[in-house]
Amino acid sequence: MIAVRPALAFSLLLAGVPGILPAQEETTLYEYQRRTEVVAHNIVNLVRPHLTAAEARIVAETSIRVEPTWLTNAYARRASNGARQIVFGAGLSAYLEQIADAYVTEDTGRRECTKDYVGYVAPLLVENTHREQRGLAPQGVALFYTFARSTRGACRGASPEIFRDPDTGRFFAGIMDASVAFVVLHELGHQVLGHVDSRSDDLAADRANESHADAWAVSTAFRSGYDLRSAIPWFFLTAAIGGETIEDERHSDHPLGGRRVLDTLKQARQILSTSDPKSAGLLDETIRELEQKIPN
Repeated sequence: MIAVRPALAFSLLLAGVPGILPAQEETTLYEYQRRTEVVAHNIVNLVRPHLTAAEARIVAETSIRVEPTWLTNAYARRASNGARQIVFGAGLSAYLEQIADAYVTEDTGRRECTKDYVGYVAPLLVENTHREQRGLAPQGVALFYTFARSTRGACRGASPEIFRDPDTGRFFAGIMDASVAFVVLHELGHQVLGHVDSRSDDLAADRANESHADAWAVSTAFRSGYDLRSAIPWFFLTAAIGGETIEDERHSDHPLGGRRVLDTLKQARQILSTSDPKSAGLLDETIRELEQKIPN
């Protein structure tokens, strides 16, 4: 597994009870909302001292809102009054948590469990977003441990008992924090790089913007002493959904799946090669591992 170097002094989710709460409980939804807000607040505070003056000004102008919805969308925009905003659905954290559960389970010998679960959940998340946009009720999506009880695949028999090991809980918290932090920084990247004010119908330009926002997120985190290589649940989800649903589920705007993940890390490596060769070298190992684990 990819090593996790914890840098933030918080954990996003309660690792002692992962994946066993009903997905439609409103109290659970608001808890995901609150914890996502904590991660967003802390990652912004962490990177702020390492931004350029121009970047810091734009970040200071940008508000971050986490909406109490099970949708997995996230996007940067200008509000009707011109204010800079980033908007998330709390469901994004909820389902990243389920993927984190699957990844941690692989340490118990259930190889390929993450790919199995992501292969099940990703199409349903995309479909539910489309259903919401059409005013239809969402389909049911099994949380990870419910899935593990019914599948005949690699995840069969997985149990949250593994979280009795404190190291497992810390690893889980680290990959969850990094995954949510990646999305926050990606959307801030769109604001900082001027993409919000220059949207177009040019597919190639839009895809380039997505890749540039990804690379800005990784390189900014490294400059701030935070290692986004451990955003494993986010990498798996991005690879599975083809890279297109993080902002408004627009299929045409995003580079495809695994290629987007690898391009992100390669671009970040290029950015860091001069300013931070040590961090650039760390990315080499991750790129090689992901080339083996994530389909493109």
